[in-house]
Amino acid sequence: MGKGVAARYANRYRYRRVRDVLSDCLGNQNRINVAFTRLKKTHPLTEFFSDSGTSESFSDLFEHIPGVRFFVKDREGRLIYGNRALLQQLGLDDLRELIGTKDQDYYPAEYCEPILKDDHYVLSTGDSIVDRVELGFNGPTTLDWFFTTKIPVLEHSGEVKGLIGISRICNDTSLIPQFVHQNGIAGLFKWLKQNSDHRVSTGEMAKHAGVSIRQLRKHFHDTFGTTPKTFELEARLRSASRALMHTSLAISDIATDYGFCDQSAFTNQFKKRLGLTPSQFRLRLN
Repeated sequence: MGKGVAARYANRYRYRRVRDVLSDCLGNQNRINVAFTRLKKTHPLTEFFSDSGTSESFSDLFEHIPGVRFFVKDREGRLIYGNRALLQQLGLDDLRELIGTKDQDYYPAEYCEPILKDDHYVLSTGDSIVDRVELGFNGPTTLDWFFTTKIPVLEHSGEVKGLIGISRICNDTSLIPQFVHQNGIAGLFKWLKQNSDHRVSTGEMAKHAGVSIRQLRKHFHDTFGTTPKTFELEARLRSASRALMHTSLAISDIATDYGFCDQSAFTNQFKKRLGLTPSQFRLRLN
């Protein structure tokens, strides 16, 4: 099989994978199939897509899917397209404000590190990242869990020239992809939210999921690329961020209320994952 033919088959697979991910989110296979048929027949979105076979129907498709942020980046990591949901998240009014910017223009450096790491992986290997679970900003101050998928855009030669991606909020277990339900992890989302005021051991999480500790670690590694403990920590950080937003409690009190040994430990973990200290996070509310 020639390289060009292989690239075309790879692109067909990636179209199907994005379609399947969106179908999990929407529960409407027919709507997705119709949209992707249109996607392949209409004219190119920009010169960026001129020799990759991707089309302007993306702008129609992703403007009408609730809770989904769609983005396109070139090989240098510059944003060249985003739907209205992404613009709103970044506080932008017009697509022209987005074009040519990078994630670092909107978020602290520490917060961008895992984003840039995933981008580099996709752009350098040509492999996709599908349904990576992440703790991220839903607007300037609200933290939520997201499922993020990134897929390379290929030249006809097979070279990677950029990536396309979707990110969707996952507060509702009904929006979690089916393959996550099958391994017992899905129920942990709701359970951890209900138990985020204290530390939960990996053993407790495994018991709730109905699997062994070893199986739970494997499921998290294979599915999300993270560990159960990291996931549990981010659940507490998410809940603590809401306390920072909606209460006037001292940061030291919030730290102990959400299972951190002291304010220093809370501040270190918060800044490590979000690029802001709890105090800086509160200042963004004003």
